[in-house]
Amino acid sequence: FVTFTTEYPFFVRIGESGLNQDNAAVAKLQNLVLPWSSPITINSTAKNIGALAWTTLDAWLMKDNFNLNPQGDFGFYQDAQSYNMAVAKIGDISSAFGAYVPLAEETGEHASSVGDGKIIIIGDANFINDSFAGRYADNVTFMQNIVDFVSLDSDLITIRAKDVSDRPLSEIEDGSKKNIKYFNVFGLTVIVLAFGLTRYYLRKKDRFADDL
Repeated sequence: FVTFTTEYPFFVRIGESGLNQDNAAVAKLQNLVLPWSSPITINSTAKNIGALAWTTLDAWLMKDNFNLNPQGDFGFYQDAQSYNMAVAKIGDISSAFGAYVPLAEETGEHASSVGDGKIIIIGDANFINDSFAGRYADNVTFMQNIVDFVSLDSDLITIRAKDVSDRPLSEIEDGSKKNIKYFNVFGLTVIVLAFGLTRYYLRKKDRFADDL
């Protein structure tokens, strides 16, 4: 079998620069992979809502006629911008059933809102599927973190996230890529030739000394 890699933009990988370092749920993660995801738009009038994860400025949207073929033409960098992929609302949350009037036989407290609620919205549900959770360990950590975030103390999240599961390579500039390429092609050749010429010169010098 022949194995090869290719760019597949529908598996969105979010690095540390795209994770909110002020939120314990994602602050210690190395990266997050969201397959076949959709962005989340925060209403300008919304309160107490902040982004947890976002893409780089090179992200773009595909609308209609979705072509998921890895060899397809995706039209890279058309209208590129950063998109929110996970957001959290913390604070006062109104119930969708705020106007509901409990029936006489119903018991318990009926609250139209909560003052310390927490809601997390993610633009993807596949990231925690078995096939992806087994491949991307940080996805599992992220899921555990958000469960703790909405139900327990955030201190437990910090303890869990100390282990580093992945160290993706850092992006380098195009100029640096070219320099590395040319060095591998020509630089090593020059080094080998220089070593060979030096060795030849030293051996020739030794022979000349022996003849004397």
